Amino acid sequence: MAQLKESGTVEFKRLLNDAVKREIIAFANTDGGDLYIGVDDDGMPVGVSDPDAVMGAVGDMIRNAIRPDLTAYTSIDCEPMQGDGGTTFDVIHITVLRGTRRPYYLASKGMRPAGIFIRHGVSAVPAGEERIRQMIRDDDGTAFDTAVSVDQELTFGYADTAFQRRHLSLGEPQRRSLGLTNADGLYTNVAMLLSDQCRHSIKCAVYQGTTKARFLAREEFHGSVLRQLDEASRYLELNNPTHSDIIGLYRSDSYACPPSALREALVNAVAHRDYDRSGPILISVFSDRIEFVSLGGLAKGISLTDLANGISQPRNKALADVLYRLELIEGYGSGIPRIMEEYAGNSTVPVIRITPGAFTLSLPKLDGNGDGGMRAVSTSPDPAVNGMSRITDATNPFPVGPDIRIDGDMQTAVLAGYPTGEGVGTLALAPVAHAYGAGPSSTGTVPTDSPITANPIETSVPHNRQPQTPPSGTLEKVTLELLAQAQSGMSRMEIQQRLGINKNRAAYVLRKLEHEGSIITTGTARNTRYAVPQ
Repeated sequence: MAQLKESGTVEFKRLLNDAVKREIIAFANTDGGDLYIGVDDDGMPVGVSDPDAVMGAVGDMIRNAIRPDLTAYTSIDCEPMQGDGGTTFDVIHITVLRGTRRPYYLASKGMRPAGIFIRHGVSAVPAGEERIRQMIRDDDGTAFDTAVSVDQELTFGYADTAFQRRHLSLGEPQRRSLGLTNADGLYTNVAMLLSDQCRHSIKCAVYQGTTKARFLAREEFHGSVLRQLDEASRYLELNNPTHSDIIGLYRSDSYACPPSALREALVNAVAHRDYDRSGPILISVFSDRIEFVSLGGLAKGISLTDLANGISQPRNKALADVLYRLELIEGYGSGIPRIMEEYAGNSTVPVIRITPGAFTLSLPKLDGNGDGGMRAVSTSPDPAVNGMSRITDATNPFPVGPDIRIDGDMQTAVLAGYPTGEGVGTLALAPVAHAYGAGPSSTGTVPTDSPITANPIETSVPHNRQPQTPPSGTLEKVTLELLAQAQSGMSRMEIQQRLGINKNRAAYVLRKLEHEGSIITTGTARNTRYAVPQ
């Protein structure tokens, strides 16, 4: 025994004291080790007077003073040790294995640096926050939002108010059911995100022109992610100007960017970003577009094509569940198709760019053309659907999704399509036009600093799509032709989907035709239907 020395895995204690708890925790959080009680710092045994009492006290420490439960990873034995004079002493030997539920901590201190220790050389020292996060990532085996939060001193002032606005409670039972606390009563990272102490932020900036050369304004939002959502949404409202069209006695207001698309982009950025990374969400307002940049690429198991086709794998499921409870999201996978619907028929379309470390969604400002961007709409005669084109046919009943361009580590998708809503339980993507100027074999790259025009530059058509012919005449003429073929009239949504235009354009043209007396309406509100007078 005299030859043993203290090391990274061996520790001596002359007497049983509170330091023993710190040493056990440090071994469990590092690489395990052996603790001897009744041995002085030089490695000489001095023994303990009452081995049974010491062993019982150590067992009580492990069971009651350390969290999570470490009992299965420790053993306590009394071993005889001989000193230099040949005298035999009773020494308590505690074997500690590296735990699988790190970090372990003092129950009296909670899971914070003051209660978490690691082995550094021959000493037990408090663990830093980065080391704590690393232990959680290594051993938890769960998503970030369900892992234990490093910060356990959290308040929920803003979150409580947000829940009350929806007539919901955020008491202890609700916190458990929503995953804000785990089985040990500890706050998880989703609790940290909802708390007033949230470490993450959203940065918004308005730029002059189409580049980041000159700031016009900037703002950063902190606190609960619910507060950040509210404040960033108000900021976007202030920087999303409206313009009006007068048709007879009626005024039609429209925004530079569809408000619902901005909302979806903002909520998606908060719900799906990688919170293991410390950087903020970036929102940049340019003269021709608004960009949302969130850290982290796509979640594992999801491709860019899957995403554009309405398939989603939440990176932060617990956070998504909270947002769903607050009715901030309606269902997984609906955000991107909803954004695409808002831009159907616009001459510029949203663009997604993905790199290993970031997800960028660029929303162009609406062009405001009177024809509703009909140059981007494709139709072809088809008696089965009253002369209007269908997106799928018998030979290719499934949507092919947008073209994906790969340039090094960056993937780019131009969302030139909209959800048709056709079929039962299906979400199809309607390719409005070939948004790139070349077919799939082209080696050209997509510009990364501006929206992409949906008008074809060349006449080549991807091999997996049928050639399509742009319609003739104005949007009003095409709308009238469509209504003339519908015996029972059509709703605004049906017209919008058939023509591939956004709801602002559909409302504009229908109001104009009604004012001119070219069409009549029946029903009210959502039951309104439009028809050509007989």
